[in-house]
Amino acid sequence: MQMTIDALLTVLRKQGDWVEAQALAEAFQVTTRTVRSYVRRANKSRQIIESSHRGYRLMANAGEYAMPSARITPVAKRDNRLLMMLLSRPGAQSVYDLAEVLHVSDSSLSALFRSLRPRLSERGLHLARRREFVWIEGAERDKRRLIRHIMREHPLADFPSPVANLPAGNTLDPTETNRLVKDVLDKNELACSDFGLDNLVIHLQIMASRISLGSAISDTDLSWTGASDASQHAANEICSLVGKVLGIEINTAERTYVSLIVETNTRRGQNKPEELELVTPSDLRIAREIAERLSWTYCLDDFSEEFIRRLAAHVNLLLRRAELGMEVPNPLLDKVKSDYPLIYDMAVRAAGIIEGSSGYAVSEDEIAFLAFHVGGYLSQSPQKSGRIRCVVLYLDYQGLGSTLTKRVDETLGIRGEVVLAEAVSDYVPDQIDCDLIVSVAPVEAAPDIRLFVVGPMMSDSDEHALKNCVEDIFNTRRGDSTTSTLRRFILPDLIQFDPPVKTREEVVKLLASDCERKGLVEDGFEDDVLERERLSPTSFNNLVAIPHTLRPLAVQPFLYLIISRQPISWGKQKVNLVLLLGMAPYERESFMNLYGDLLSALADPLNASSLIESSSYEDAIERLEHIIRGK
Repeated sequence: MQMTIDALLTVLRKQGDWVEAQALAEAFQVTTRTVRSYVRRANKSRQIIESSHRGYRLMANAGEYAMPSARITPVAKRDNRLLMMLLSRPGAQSVYDLAEVLHVSDSSLSALFRSLRPRLSERGLHLARRREFVWIEGAERDKRRLIRHIMREHPLADFPSPVANLPAGNTLDPTETNRLVKDVLDKNELACSDFGLDNLVIHLQIMASRISLGSAISDTDLSWTGASDASQHAANEICSLVGKVLGIEINTAERTYVSLIVETNTRRGQNKPEELELVTPSDLRIAREIAERLSWTYCLDDFSEEFIRRLAAHVNLLLRRAELGMEVPNPLLDKVKSDYPLIYDMAVRAAGIIEGSSGYAVSEDEIAFLAFHVGGYLSQSPQKSGRIRCVVLYLDYQGLGSTLTKRVDETLGIRGEVVLAEAVSDYVPDQIDCDLIVSVAPVEAAPDIRLFVVGPMMSDSDEHALKNCVEDIFNTRRGDSTTSTLRRFILPDLIQFDPPVKTREEVVKLLASDCERKGLVEDGFEDDVLERERLSPTSFNNLVAIPHTLRPLAVQPFLYLIISRQPISWGKQKVNLVLLLGMAPYERESFMNLYGDLLSALADPLNASSLIESSSYEDAIERLEHIIRGK
């Protein structure tokens, strides 16, 4: 994990108690001196981390100061600064002027030009040069996409705001523009998420800047039409207001392009059935296949028809954005990947189905939006399997029974459900299968059933204690199940310490070849693992990677563990732990439970650091068991 103030505060918040300096140093792979330095920075304006011989912990009154906010900001990369300079004015620019502004030598500038050519080529652009002058050739729409891409890379760096990030020209006030756009969309009964609204506002900022530089979009830049009447009306009204504010003329092509931006970032009528009118049979087929695949792979209850139709509407917008080459940045991407790895993995599988059906690549930003869909549904529709079954025994007097039952049900939340509620005087032992009895009086219960006694009106302290009891039951049950399967799936010959590998590809090739020799996998296993990595790297926390296939290609389920003291390059991250998953068509439920528990446990860098210290197979298994049980 990269050492930042955000990351330090996150670790301390998760632990909730003292953390030794050495443990933090190992988690971030820095020295204890560096840890002290970051603590001092975090405490610069107000002390929020206290220190002692036991290490560091968040102070009780840290409050909002402990929220991620004091991120250490990287400096914008030199190549991006050069690109912005080339886009900052029409026509060619002198290489001598560019070198002087960037404070680089002529040879260094030439090297930068060479590094930019492939990047520009990917976006349909070309770096042209004649003698001492250089410029970027290509369609105006492609240049704007490049500007947006640079703005996404540096939201907090040398460019402190979208306005400051623009190359030059007229600019709009972000707050006022945000309000203006929202009012127009509401007037035209168009619903827009916060992300879509930001996307629209940034596009308008870029449009205003480029028009003022004499670089307006022309009809030749447009390759797709078909925005709805509502989107066209909204776009025309927005462009008229922007043109009036800045005193610029916005041509028909620009207005058409804005209408496409509106079309691909909004829906007709928030929470109204009209928003589903544009869904095609193909969209529904893709959404239904996603629901069926996720349900089967992750052992989930069937998804509702409403979820499938809402997902189909999202797929429709996603594919239209892809057709236009429009990118909607998701600033929560990294947080979704690190905090909800299992949900994100489900979204990656959904993206694979969309790509296979449509031929369009799905970006990681779009995958994070898919994760919102899946995670939001699962949080509101908890799965029945694995939930704690609870019996409530109440005092039958003046409505106390319904009040107690309701409060117990709310306390259980997604962890459980009330399967029976009756007066304590009517209770008969063993009358129903359950895991927990919440009663206003002591009653007889089987040894494997937890009895929790509360007051007849259930106090706040009762509620707090019941929550802890429910979590303990849930964790114990899952812990017992998970630890019993660890040794079945991680065999002594499926663990390696410090193998001679340095990259993700070398790891996958090494493990896939060994699995083939052992007869654990079918043909195509290695290629399928790499295809999953192409969609989105399976690394998280800068310490752990859990590669796996998109399809169940294992002859029998297994986990192959690599522990390396030397970091392994994994996409943009470095990892020390690799857990290769082999998924088989059978025994999916226990395997997916183990997968989910490992993701949750190893998301904590201190747990991952502890596992890295393993010295043998037995040591590694024991550490994993303790980690999963929360010990």
